[in-house]
Amino acid sequence: VLKKEYRELMDAEELDEYPLDYFIGFHIKDHQVEVGEIIDIEDSTANVLFVVEQQGRKLLIPAVEDFIEDFDLENRIINMAIPQELLEL
Repeated sequence: VLKKEYRELMDAEELDEYPLDYFIGFHIKDHQVEVGEIIDIEDSTANVLFVVEQQGRKLLIPAVEDFIEDFDLENRIINMAIPQELLEL
């Protein structure tokens, strides 16, 4: 997602007061199944990526509106619908 689009998503979710690094430490779930923990945010390009640690390996998951289903700020969880191909890389 472009940084501008990501900000629009955050605005839509009333998360605009949070910087991207706020999400470090959140857990990513794919269809309610634990994927891993966000250990970094890669935003050096136009596409924002969550760097997720999963059982000792790092996954790069695009922070795109199409993948994000909802946020649970209280429990620090981002529920996503991640294409299986991205999880198998």
